[in-house]
Parts: sequence; structure tokens; C-alpha cells
Amino acid sequence: MNKCQRRKRYPYVKKYSDGRVYLRKPGLPLISLPRPYGSHEFEVAYYAALENKPIEIGISRTLPKSINALIAIYYASPEFKGLKPSTARVYRNILWGAARLSETSGCGKLNRNRRLRDVD
Repeated sequence: MNKCQRRKRYPYVKKYSDGRVYLRKPGLPLISLPRPYGSHEFEVAYYAALENKPIEIGISRTLPKSINALIAIYYASPEFKGLKPSTARVYRNILWGAARLSETSGCGKLNRNRRLRDVD
């Protein structure tokens, strides 16, 4: 088998020269795996780490019942996910601009971090 055609046995694994081994999958936190590489303990930990659900980026920084939370809910909706990429980009820019405008608009206006009373 040609070296170019060979697949990695454990994708997303980063090995360091001092023996440390980490799972580095996008959307997941950096996870330390037990040594030695390829052992039974390593495989059990590797497959358990792959079962973790990815972290939704930005969710931990939004306040519940805020404008940002409402926008995050819309981004996760099937309606938004069904849009063409160019349309989704335009909608994201509009929503981002509206959130920025509400953030800088002052006391009497709707603030991005101010909670919405009608949203559950």
C-alpha cells in the first residue's frame, strides 16, 4: 500500500515527542488520552471521547432570554439551516448588525444583554 493512500488509525489524535497524546477534534475540548498510544485503555478513552457532542460555539456566552439567545435559537432552527449559504450569510450579517445596534443604542432602547420577558 502506498504511503499516500494510508489512513490514520486514530483520526484527530495529536502525539507529542514527550509522549503526551490528545484528541483534537474541531468543536470538542482538547482531551488528554492515556498512554501508551494504541493500548486497550487508550482505545476505550478514544472512542468514549469521540462520542461527546460538540460544544455549540457562543452558547456559553449568551444570557438566557436575551437577543443573542434568540438569534442562537434561530441559527439552530431548520428554517435557517435550510437556507442557501449566500442567503444565510446575508441573514447573519443583518442579525449581527441588529444585535450590535441594540448593544450600543443606550438605556431607553432594547439592549442585546437585556432579558426579554416574553421569550421562554
